[in-house]
Amino acid sequence: MDEMDFDFRDQIQTTDWYPLEIHFKNNALFVVSNSLNLAEVAGAVARDEKIKVEAWVSQNTIYRPDAEFAEFHRKDQYKVFANFIIVAPYVFIQLLSLE
Repeated sequence: MDEMDFDFRDQIQTTDWYPLEIHFKNNALFVVSNSLNLAEVAGAVARDEKIKVEAWVSQNTIYRPDAEFAEFHRKDQYKVFANFIIVAPYVFIQLLSLE
């Protein structure tokens, strides 16, 4: 199996803010809208599908969290609030739904 066949769904885990802080500070953290599939986003980034990723960024369905977002999650930094996946050197998170 090469990286093109890699199943990113198996790599998605949940997280709290604490381990994400360093990635936020290094400008390597991205939030993925719940309208997108996190595994598909990871695959597109890993395969360097630049046009697709740029479209998501321009549509603001993938974005870097701002200081207000970080401050909100620092208040309860050990509360699990998102799924995440690493596509080095980036970390992508998707907020858990409140259903």
